[in-house]
Amino acid sequence: MNDKHAMPDVHVIVPSHTLPLFTTLLQSGIEIKATSGDTLGKFLDQFPGFTPEYLADTVQTIFLDGTAVDDLTIPLKG
Repeated sequence: MNDKHAMPDVHVIVPSHTLPLFTTLLQSGIEIKATSGDTLGKFLDQFPGFTPEYLADTVQTIFLDGTAVDDLTIPLKG
């Protein structure tokens, strides 16, 4: 890695039923590239198990760039 500010890439592929085992790791945050202009809701909807019902009924807080957000229709910055 030449750039001392570059984020390393870590790829973790696990069966969706094992995701609960990774909640502690994921609570500290991860960086995922997104398409500029897509909404937060559309972005989350592409992940297994992240249905609108799951987000409404189960997820308590979503952080975007370190700030809690409630509006899933806001456009993302790529």
